[in-house]
Amino acid sequence: MTTQAGLEKKEREFLTQCVGDAFTMLDLLPGVDPNGPALVWLADQFVILRRGDCPPAHAMTL
Repeated sequence: MTTQAGLEKKEREFLTQCVGDAFTMLDLLPGVDPNGPALVWLADQFVILRRGDCPPAHAMTL
């Protein structure tokens, strides 16, 4: 049985991985501050993609 503490730890590790990956990606781009608003935005995009909450491709077209 999974405890609440176990779920919280898994969620924390998941979020940490998303933020870390976003930081690494942004750090490779010249002229981008990897500690700025772009970090929050990109980390959020990783969370959405990795949880499978991404809308269908047709929903992203105009």
